[in-house]
Amino acid sequence: MRFDGSDYKPEIDNDRLTAQHLRIKELMLDGNWRTLEEIKDETKDPTASISAQLRHLRKPRYGSYVLEKRSKEDRSKGLFEYRVLPPNGEPQLKQGLMEQFVRRRGLWEDFISFKDNA
Repeated sequence: MRFDGSDYKPEIDNDRLTAQHLRIKELMLDGNWRTLEEIKDETKDPTASISAQLRHLRKPRYGSYVLEKRSKEDRSKGLFEYRVLPPNGEPQLKQGLMEQFVRRRGLWEDFISFKDNA
């Protein structure tokens, strides 16, 4: 994956951001509505990072996914929930993106530990 930004250092940040992106994408491709806090509870990623990764999913280089947003409960509370849908009605990606990534990077033991403690 290719990320950018003024503070981005590929040698330090790329693996972390790629893993984060894949965790969030894999979770959200089930089409369920979730708040940022609910996504955080499941992925253990910071809410600001989740918000950024959801925005990335809309970009062509990340797949041009459809990101939907709606208010949850009373709009005046400012609580929103999100869901991700495949672009142009294409079939959903197969589950296991995170597994493929961690196996390639030699991070399988860390991934299993994360899943067991989630």
